[in-house]
Amino acid sequence: MKACPNCHSKYPDDANFCPQETCATPEGPRRLTPLAAEPAPRFQLTAKLGGGRSGEVWVARDSQTHTDVAYKLVTPEVLPTPAAFERAQRELKQLQRAQNPHLATIVDFGRSGDGRLFVATELVTGKTLGDLVRETGPLPVDRAKKIVAQIGEALLEGQKVGVVHHDLAAKNVVVGPNDDVKVINFVTPWPVTDTVFGVPEYLSPEQAEGKLVDQRSNTYSLGALFALMLTGQPPVSGADAATILTQVREGTVTPPSQLRQGLTPEIDRVVMKAMEKNSSRRPLTMRQFLAEVAGVVGMPAAAQTAPAKGPAFAKTMMFAGGAPDVQNLVKEAVAAREAAANGAPPVAAAP
Repeated sequence: MKACPNCHSKYPDDANFCPQETCATPEGPRRLTPLAAEPAPRFQLTAKLGGGRSGEVWVARDSQTHTDVAYKLVTPEVLPTPAAFERAQRELKQLQRAQNPHLATIVDFGRSGDGRLFVATELVTGKTLGDLVRETGPLPVDRAKKIVAQIGEALLEGQKVGVVHHDLAAKNVVVGPNDDVKVINFVTPWPVTDTVFGVPEYLSPEQAEGKLVDQRSNTYSLGALFALMLTGQPPVSGADAATILTQVREGTVTPPSQLRQGLTPEIDRVVMKAMEKNSSRRPLTMRQFLAEVAGVVGMPAAAQTAPAKGPAFAKTMMFAGGAPDVQNLVKEAVAAREAAANGAPPVAAAP
């Protein structure tokens, strides 16, 4: 392309002079000058990967690294104000400093040609946690613990660079081969209302009230994901978003042991503490919550498949006191694990 240096009109490469009389010089028509070639964009979109209400996601080729990345074009409704747009860019810049294998690397971000925010991240493979649970049902306790630990490490890395996850939900946790976890979409939650953003089932009560997300909110949401993995269903549900938000703010969370046989009162205690309505009653830090999760023990396999033993057994499973039956089952599980580690046959714990 060529352009007139006076009126800046553009013309094909085979044109030599501007036809506008007002651009003519004393020597004759104004000579056109070649336009500098615009640089090719860094990311070349190659295939539609998916996406949802918060934006389209593509596989794109990075011309600088010659690798494939995930390229997301964020829906304008996600960042409705200049302040929200600036906040997202600021937090993405902070996340670029993060270094943790369970947090999807931010490759680049910026404003696209049509004014939307784009975010390029490492290309993550696997299934979302939501899809995994839908396909397999409740997960074994140890498998759930492993996934929670990896999510927690990603969140701690985010906190280290000054960013909390704004939309910690099952769709934003990708589980790959060997249950290796990647946490994605830290800064672009979908607006449920003018003041509430994220997936309602996993929002903390304060988020459901339109308050800012913080570390304690992430603890609540991770407790909700732990409950999902243990029971096969989100901790709250409803016919629509408004109903779910009301449940989050005012409803009662059902202890996991009432939804799946074989879960101990200690598991109930850890989940219910993380999901306290009052954030000051949750674990003081994410690290403390992860330590509590690491310490829980699941029931022996036989106990997980055995039928319930009447009202007395149900009552024992509901309360986290010092019930001897529950303590003995936990002791047996610990003894079996230690025996297996030492190569010895499992031995039942003494009463």
